[in-house]
Amino acid sequence: NMRIPPRFVLAFAVSLCIAILHVSNEGKYMRSNLVEQEGDEVPHDDAAAAVREGSVQRSDPVQEEHQQKKQDGSSSAINGSSVVQKHQEGGGLPPAATEPAESSSPPSPGPSPGPSSGPSTVPRGRDSYTLEEMGKMCSSSSFSATQIWQQYLPKIITASLNPAVPEGGVDTQTNSTEVQLEKLHFLLEHVLVPSRLRKGVRNLPSLTVNHDIVKHIIQKLQKRLLDPDHNPPLQIAVFGGSVTLGRECYSRTRRRLGEPTCAWPFRLEKLINEMFGNGHENELVKVTNLALGGTSSTVGGRMVKYWMFPEELKESNGPDVIINSYSTNDGSTMLTFDLMRRAHEDFIRAALESKACDTPPLVISVDDYLGNARGAKNRLSEELEYAMSTEQLAKWYDTVAISYADVVRDIVYKDTSDATFFTHGNVHFGHLAHQTVAWSVAFAFLELLGNYCDDEQILQTTEVSRSVSTLALANETRTRTNLLTSVPILPPLLIDDLYISNITQAWQASENGAYQYGLDVDCANMNITGTARRDPCITAWVAQTGTGVGPNELGVFLRKHQFSNDGWGIEKSNDDGWANKIGYVASKPNASITFEFKEVATNVKVVTIFFLRSYGEKWKDSRARFSVTNSNNETTPLGHAEIDGVHNMTVSLTLSERFVLVDPVEKGQTLHLKVDLISGGSFKITGMALCEY
Repeated sequence: NMRIPPRFVLAFAVSLCIAILHVSNEGKYMRSNLVEQEGDEVPHDDAAAAVREGSVQRSDPVQEEHQQKKQDGSSSAINGSSVVQKHQEGGGLPPAATEPAESSSPPSPGPSPGPSSGPSTVPRGRDSYTLEEMGKMCSSSSFSATQIWQQYLPKIITASLNPAVPEGGVDTQTNSTEVQLEKLHFLLEHVLVPSRLRKGVRNLPSLTVNHDIVKHIIQKLQKRLLDPDHNPPLQIAVFGGSVTLGRECYSRTRRRLGEPTCAWPFRLEKLINEMFGNGHENELVKVTNLALGGTSSTVGGRMVKYWMFPEELKESNGPDVIINSYSTNDGSTMLTFDLMRRAHEDFIRAALESKACDTPPLVISVDDYLGNARGAKNRLSEELEYAMSTEQLAKWYDTVAISYADVVRDIVYKDTSDATFFTHGNVHFGHLAHQTVAWSVAFAFLELLGNYCDDEQILQTTEVSRSVSTLALANETRTRTNLLTSVPILPPLLIDDLYISNITQAWQASENGAYQYGLDVDCANMNITGTARRDPCITAWVAQTGTGVGPNELGVFLRKHQFSNDGWGIEKSNDDGWANKIGYVASKPNASITFEFKEVATNVKVVTIFFLRSYGEKWKDSRARFSVTNSNNETTPLGHAEIDGVHNMTVSLTLSERFVLVDPVEKGQTLHLKVDLISGGSFKITGMALCEY
């Protein structure tokens, strides 16, 4: 006999109508609204008008009240053409929840979305998350990522405007801003709703393993908000390939090796700082994009291990958050599933071990690979292997896994001709896809915060707090007993010869340090704000803009360390297209160069060479020999390696080769690294690391 309120009957009727429209329009997606393509799509101006019409509907207070009662919004299944049809018929979905009119928040600093005589495309809402709200967040049992996301949706839209790139068109800035706003509104209110964004959260750290890492992150953010003059921003370092670098992020009219201000790491920084901080004036986070085209997790892992960061990042005690975004290159260029997983696993382990005697960084894996790499795999079951691998490793190491691919996969696969989130025949994608990656990561951060708050509330209970403290004390005692005092104990490597029958023994061996090396650091005598021990190399660099090593720096390095040179020089032009990365290049057959490092500051046992492996006539038969000697014996090499500079793939990759010396070059000795071109007419060195381990 319970009486159902009329507003719930109305909500059910609206949802039913939406579902019917969705079924009747199956297969039609958003290209009529978001991208201009050949065919019979709805004209762009009509789609824009439809969105503007929808914004008028959003001003209806009845609909606003209705939306405030909703949680996730079931509109995630609605496709683009259906929404446009509803708008054109005078309908439309209710708006995202906004603050009441009496809110004291100041107006958004973003540009005006439309004519002053008409309604604003962006409803006025909350401008930023305050410190008071941040402090109370975990004390509220009603906190959820959806609640925060919907409440601050107007600010998110404004913060997603990118003045650095002409995204909406190149005619006028006014047109660009208006078109951007329309597209962002349409995506966030009708397509990328919270229930869809949540599909991208593949794993979050647990209470009993890496909760302290997350707590360190939250506390650093709170201190920055409270006293920005005396507390630095949170440092986030992003590693990846050309996709992460922003190649082809602009429209078809611009093609560059990278567009950092268009790429998603830049957008993520802007979004977080404008939503939670005070924009550029008070940066809550600092995102450093260390992406390099044609690289994989193998290269990135060695960059992390050897602290190949810009000096500014080193001086700030290294990154607090390390993001692996190599999914495209790992997923498309690794020959086997095992190689792909091992490269990613090595990166995760290197990141977790990268801050000796300090809180380890939060490690995040971002998957943006939807398949379709030219010259690589095409079978869908194989293309999905990387997604499987990422989630496996995140759960094994209790790290964060975020998948942009899972957020949009069904949309993309239902219509691969729609270029909103995917470019058919190309692994690179446009600016709306990059913005969606940034949204996916930001939403996952809110989920991480909610997860942290839940764990903090659990820790308030006496029994759980005591058990967790006991576990932590046991781990600390075991760690100090086995001299592994500087980094977290990691689980055993997830390799093929790990079985149920031997997993317990392997785990025990791992806890005793069997799979971790170079970690016996005396933390009591180490200044943890310095980088002397964390940077175990006499030199470590990869030529790229993000690390601050460009042509000028290569010239300085060459003048300082060149002992002899016949036929090697610095290549910095792009005359040969995308393959022409900065580095030292041999320009003739039998070219030879020797680098000299006098009175090395630490023992050198391991040599890592970063190099280009490419294709075409220039690189035919390319092969070089690297050998190391010391001042005590210049004739007998302590170690050597021969590396090919050519392969049969039609892509240019930056790879790394590592070899261990039979005896170390000891501290105070002089080291010579000789490079001989033994085959072909060219070879390119893009970096090197001469290290203790």
